[in-house]
This record gives sequence, C-alpha cells and structure tokens, in this order.
Amino acid sequence: MSNNLKTAGEQASIPDLALLDSFVIRHSDFVVRLASLLVCLALSGCTTTPQSSPASRQREEADLVIAFQSWNSISFMKPDITGMAGAQTVRAKTFTRAAVVKLLRNLKTPRGFVVVVLDRRYAPDPMAANGGMDEIQRFFEELGFRRIAIQDGAALDETGGLPILRDSTIKPRRDAGAAQPAAGA
Repeated sequence: MSNNLKTAGEQASIPDLALLDSFVIRHSDFVVRLASLLVCLALSGCTTTPQSSPASRQREEADLVIAFQSWNSISFMKPDITGMAGAQTVRAKTFTRAAVVKLLRNLKTPRGFVVVVLDRRYAPDPMAANGGMDEIQRFFEELGFRRIAIQDGAALDETGGLPILRDSTIKPRRDAGAAQPAAGA
C-alpha cells in the first residue's frame, strides 16, 4: 500500500511515524497556545476604570482639602504641608482655627476651591456646632476662597463616595427643592 492510510494490522514505517509525530507536535503546540490565550482573556476580562464619585472629583479638582473635626482640630489633606504624603500615620497633624489662618497666609496656594470634609464621628457634630456649616463657609470665604464644598466624612453615598452636603456654587431652587448653579458660576 503506497498511501499513508494503514489498516489496524499493518505496521507503520519509521518515516510515517516521524510525520505523525511532527503533525501532533505542531498541533499540540497550537492547542497549548490557544488554551493559554483563552485563559488569559478569561482572567483579564474587559475591565474599565470605575467612575469616580462627584465628591472624589471635587477633592481632585480642589486647591485645598481640609479635614474638619472642630475649630481646634483641622488637618490638611491637600496640599501635603507636613511632608507625610503616602505615609501611614497614626494621627494627622491638626491645627486650630488661628493656626489655619496663619498657615494659609504663608502658603502660596490658589484660593479658588476648597473642600471641607466634616468628621462627624465625634460630639459635638461640626455640621451644627459653633455656627456649623454656615460658619465654616464664612470662614473660608473670608480667607478668599471663591468656592466652598462641604462633604460628610462619616457617610458614603450610593456611588461609594462621600455625600456632598453643600457646594457654594449650587443654590437650592425655591419651587422644587433641587439644586441649580448660582449666578456667575
């Protein structure tokens, strides 16, 4: 029989076995590569960058981000004035109201936008104590900031970010209770 098909009883010649081995090797290499590719695709999937919350976008956009517990416990989140960015600290360096005024007078940061993150885990609640959010907003306006946003640091909203309690560029509508941009914003 001159063709390559042999019956079960016939013995294959040595050249035929070599051809069969090279065929299996070539195809098994292809199968292994294909399987590897499929495993890589399955493990990596189609990942996308998650949408950041409005509060996160505000903190990224802000010139200054403050963590506010009380008028005697204010810390800077952005810019890093203590040189501890990225370091794990047990307790952040805190400042009093007067010290913040002095520091901001000496800092050369823009005065466009400040985000105040209220730490509401302690009593009295800074949202209402000592003039609350109105006094906090007035304080930063007097320091020259044109936009002030206040966020609740003790809660998460449905997007996984901090709820925005107030933004000076948004004023409530009298009829519907929804927010709309303030004039000139």
